[in-house]
Amino acid sequence: MAFDRWRIGMDMAPDVLRALALSRDGAQWRCRGWWQFPLPMARDAQGDPCPMAGTVEALRRWRRQLPRRLSVRLCLTGLPVTLTRLPAPDRRLGETARGWYLESQLRRRLPSLPAALAWDWCHDAAHPERVLIVSARLSALLPWRRCLRAAGLPVHRLDIAAAALRRMARACGRHPALPLVHQCFSGAYHVAPLAQPLDFVFSTASAPACNFTRTEPGTVPEGGELWSPFDALRAVSERPSAPHVRWWPGGGPADGGPVPLPDWPAAWVIAVGLALAPEERLWSR
Repeated sequence: MAFDRWRIGMDMAPDVLRALALSRDGAQWRCRGWWQFPLPMARDAQGDPCPMAGTVEALRRWRRQLPRRLSVRLCLTGLPVTLTRLPAPDRRLGETARGWYLESQLRRRLPSLPAALAWDWCHDAAHPERVLIVSARLSALLPWRRCLRAAGLPVHRLDIAAAALRRMARACGRHPALPLVHQCFSGAYHVAPLAQPLDFVFSTASAPACNFTRTEPGTVPEGGELWSPFDALRAVSERPSAPHVRWWPGGGPADGGPVPLPDWPAAWVIAVGLALAPEERLWSR
């Protein structure tokens, strides 16, 4: 559709950006394109990636390739985040009072948290009497928000890698009893199986049996099952005989040609999971 807003999933790892665009076509999804390019970054005092002048310029050049209407979903995969479970607040409390209660409980549970904190919460689907809180240093997030706004890419949703991985595994019908392992720049995200409550850790350990993806072509560990996030988008292919091609609808490239999938589709698992995320905002606090 000419006025359909693209959903851009941006998996921003240290020094590289992987992004993918989806749009709705009725009840189906269309892959509008994918991008991977080096992204210059500096490091802050804690050693976490932070933007520099060259970061904004690189993003601005990319932004000129995209349509005006976008919904940007971002994951800073190099940023440490904390997952905490707390008792759910009284439902009779208003939004502001719930926020005060949860932050006070969070700081009581984790007194080492930085004073300026970015955090958000949702109800734990497995345990309705509890909530899940994801938190990170606010000082690490704000420079990225300003950088992306300056590049014309204001962030509508800031998500975490574990949530994007689980969202994608569920959409692809992966085995619910196997953990998810995503190998990336300096280790791997180990995420709890879909049949269990959300949990994750970033480490260099290996898993004996898992749903496995990695950002670069390479060996698959024994017991690992390599999978592609594009399995969830098979329904949008206009040519069933060509499963590794997604076609641009009207308004795509002037020649109307296909957009081939990446040579290593597993690298885009987080980006696709971000693009498929619901519209509601996260990390608003």
